[in-house]
Amino acid sequence: MASAKDQMTKLLDQLMGQNRDGDDRHKERHFTDRDVCRPFLLGICFNDLFINTRAEMGDCPKVHSLALKADYEKASLKNDYHYDEEVLDYLRSFVKDNERKIEANKKRLELADENPDMEVKSQLIHE
Repeated sequence: MASAKDQMTKLLDQLMGQNRDGDDRHKERHFTDRDVCRPFLLGICFNDLFINTRAEMGDCPKVHSLALKADYEKASLKNDYHYDEEVLDYLRSFVKDNERKIEANKKRLELADENPDMEVKSQLIHE
């Protein structure tokens, strides 16, 4: 979990850009840079979807900038950057991975229903 200072810095970067203090430490970014979060440009970062759940992914390591999002939205009217296809591929793999986990848990539950003694043993091991 990020500290309060890190969260505030991230929020300020998102709202005002990373070069808000006039520092040259942060280069001017373009929405096509690899370190810019493409799902954020399309509307929502996946890391923000499952906060406080078992599926939480933590803070997104990529740049979230409303200014870059606005630049992308304006530019996408003229050119197709295929970011939606990239994000769709990620979503498909995410769904497939979660379906695999669900099937594995169903099998585990079926085994537990067939052999209740095994469930008691597993509970004793975890205690």
